[in-house]
Amino acid sequence: VWGFPIVAAGILFDVDQMPLQSSRTTPEECGTGVLEQARRAFRANHLSQAEKLAESIVDCPEALGTEAARFLTAVTRRRQNDRLWQRAQVQIQRQRFEEACQLLYEIQVTAPDFPNLQVAGQRAGCDPDSVQLQDDLDRADELIEKENWPGALQLLNSLLDKHPDATEVQVRQRAVKSQIQRIESRTAALHYNAAVKLFEQGDASGAKSRLQAVLKTSRDHTKARALLGKVETRLQEQANLQTGRHLSIQARALLDGEDFAGAREKIEEAIALQGPDPRLMELRRTIKVARMSYEARELLDSGRSAEARLKVEEALSLQSSGPLLMELQDSIERQRQETLLRLAVQSFYSGEYAESIAQLKGYLEEKPRPPFAPFAYFYLGASVASATLMSESAPAHSLETAAEHFRTSHHIDRDFTPPLESVSPRIRALFSQALIENK
Repeated sequence: VWGFPIVAAGILFDVDQMPLQSSRTTPEECGTGVLEQARRAFRANHLSQAEKLAESIVDCPEALGTEAARFLTAVTRRRQNDRLWQRAQVQIQRQRFEEACQLLYEIQVTAPDFPNLQVAGQRAGCDPDSVQLQDDLDRADELIEKENWPGALQLLNSLLDKHPDATEVQVRQRAVKSQIQRIESRTAALHYNAAVKLFEQGDASGAKSRLQAVLKTSRDHTKARALLGKVETRLQEQANLQTGRHLSIQARALLDGEDFAGAREKIEEAIALQGPDPRLMELRRTIKVARMSYEARELLDSGRSAEARLKVEEALSLQSSGPLLMELQDSIERQRQETLLRLAVQSFYSGEYAESIAQLKGYLEEKPRPPFAPFAYFYLGASVASATLMSESAPAHSLETAAEHFRTSHHIDRDFTPPLESVSPRIRALFSQALIENK
């Protein structure tokens, strides 16, 4: 092969002195032990003979041919390692130990049990870590070839921890980082564009998830960070809206139970979250009006109609109408009319007929409701009649005026029955006469 002695595993042998088999074995000779002969030649370092024997049966069918092909690969590898070994020995003799160590490492990669390899490494002063470093770099190259960028970067980072000045590791690390950055940049762009679309469609939660994926790998992505601020504001608004709805529902429930303080507290919380939402502001007015109406009812029930009327007027300034307010207004007016009529009647029975006449006329000018108008006209007639009978200078037609008032009371309500037992016989007689004449 080389024409000179080869140092293989520390053993000298001359290729030209090896016995050779020149002819290829025919298929009929397959299985006659040629492969075993090749192996014996290989163990005896007769590589040329071993190679020729294996080549002679490589065309044999099935397992034998396959095994012969594997054997040829081993022979080729052994030849390469022998050449590397020879070159390493030369470099050691020249004291070029760095080159020698590199050659020895190449042998170790394919034949870690190569004879005398460790001894030669010690002679050359090889650093085991450097040998291991090269092995790790090869593994990193395999990961890079398979585009396993995270795995490659992890391995290279660990190598730099051990060998911070290793240029080959630094170069690979920069290349891998650059590739990862390009991938992350493309991925970030995809996530960001998807986030913009989701946000425009109203899916703030989906947009936030996409933006978080962008910022996980690209923390300085200004557009993503700005959009995330808008997304979080939108999500907070949605959360506030949902909370506000729950609070308004609770406020209405408390309002139905006439817990005005609790209802007011809930609606104020909702407004603090959502701002002056028209629906919330309307509910706030409703609660306030309901509270004032309730207070007006209590004042009215306790006979304080004037204060009740002020409460209702205040409520009407907030809410111009409503069944409850209309009912309260009616009740207040009814009670006011009852009070006025009662005061006029008290003046009549106190003998203050002029006062009674004035009060009743003022009362009737306000057009009282039917239940009270007949009583008012009756007592007006009784007051005029009483005043006339008590006065010597009363006009002659005064009694006729009194009779006319009696007839009006009957005209308003023909079923009206006046309290005749509470007036004098003369007044009763005048009332009866007025009704007879009316017929």
